[in-house]
Amino acid sequence: MLPNDCHRRAKGILPAAARGRPQHCRTTALEFFKGIPPAGAPGRPQCCRTAASEFFKGISPAGAPGCPPRLAAGVKRVERPLIDKLRERLPDCLIVTGPAIDWDGVERVLPDTAASLRATGQDPVWHAEGNVWNHTKLVAEALTRLPYWPTLPDEAKTRLFLAALLHDIGKPAATRIENGRVVSPRHAEIGAREARVILWDRLGLNTDPQLIAFREEVVSLIRFHSLAVHFQERSDPLLTAVRFSMVGKNAELAAIGQADYLGREGNALDESLEKIERFRLFAEEHGILDRPYRFADDHSKIGYFSGRLQHPSEVLRDDTWGEVIILSGLPASGKDTYIKNHLSDRPMVSLDAWRDRLGIGWTENQDRVVDSAHRQAAGLLRQRTEFVWNATFLRRDFRQTAIQLCRRYGARVRIIWLEASLEELRRRNRLRPKSVPDEVYDKRPRKIDFPTPLEAEKLDINP
Repeated sequence: MLPNDCHRRAKGILPAAARGRPQHCRTTALEFFKGIPPAGAPGRPQCCRTAASEFFKGISPAGAPGCPPRLAAGVKRVERPLIDKLRERLPDCLIVTGPAIDWDGVERVLPDTAASLRATGQDPVWHAEGNVWNHTKLVAEALTRLPYWPTLPDEAKTRLFLAALLHDIGKPAATRIENGRVVSPRHAEIGAREARVILWDRLGLNTDPQLIAFREEVVSLIRFHSLAVHFQERSDPLLTAVRFSMVGKNAELAAIGQADYLGREGNALDESLEKIERFRLFAEEHGILDRPYRFADDHSKIGYFSGRLQHPSEVLRDDTWGEVIILSGLPASGKDTYIKNHLSDRPMVSLDAWRDRLGIGWTENQDRVVDSAHRQAAGLLRQRTEFVWNATFLRRDFRQTAIQLCRRYGARVRIIWLEASLEELRRRNRLRPKSVPDEVYDKRPRKIDFPTPLEAEKLDINP
């Protein structure tokens, strides 16, 4: 909060006896808001010479040492509405806010997706409506008829429509015949990875932290679109519902599940809808229908998801001594630059540095590289030294190995995910002295396990 004299200044009132206050802070609000430097203001910090138009957008000028903390604390970046950003990136046919869907437009935007779904058959016992594209259209249309739909803001409707549109996109790759029946094992997992690439690369949902978070919520709905109907089969239904609440909204998951069954002709429709309604009521009862579970603190959150706590309401005493920062992102996503600009005061564990030191290339066995990095990290952890771990860490199991090492030595973990558009990342990669071969690079986006709040105390996305 700004000191009282700054509030007064905002009204154009010059406070009396502002002893020791920098001369530039005594300027009238009218001058300050126009970005006019007051006369006789030697030593005025550079940040205060910035045009007001930039200052009020929350853009911090480079090289602004000495800016009074009360000024910095009083200025926050003004975030544009998410729906405005979505309308800039997505074609109109994918911003579905009413009952009508422009299917011709959708096919023009995603022609190969529509064609592959149309060419993929389904088991007639569960999907008498025919191919996957028929089912997809029925699901999206059923979604817009749900009583829940009119209550939603436009960005939520867009998120749900994209999830419905792409929820079975993994079926063309997963579908096969087993014992005379059409089956699609793991199609949700395969589809989530494929959907991420479409949303990131072809539809432009990248770079901006809000758009990335939106994209990953769509991906989570696709990955777990059948969870609501099966959650009571899980060994711990509460854990299941709490986990999803950290990566999406359980109310939206229930809506996708309902639309998935309403958009088909097959067996057990009423029974499945009843199961989904029980899931929705369960999430509502535990206060996690439209928001994440509210843990006592981040340490207790990790305690619950790691199995140290039996119930999410329990509190785990925080006995950590410091924080390790784990960077994650595709090659050329800017990890080295981020460290140079923001974390240069910390020791660094770098897989690239160990590759250079050991003379091991990207396409060779990486075991010695990983082992050397882990030994270096363990040494720093034994000394209780905060450091930054610089690697791609695209797979969850690789991240978990590093995170568990940090936890064994009593350190907290912050994951920082960095990205740009895939086109820009490919361009940067080709310019690097030791670039990843194109045939290797282009496979990596589909191998990403995007980091989630379940893994670490903190998660920052493209900060």
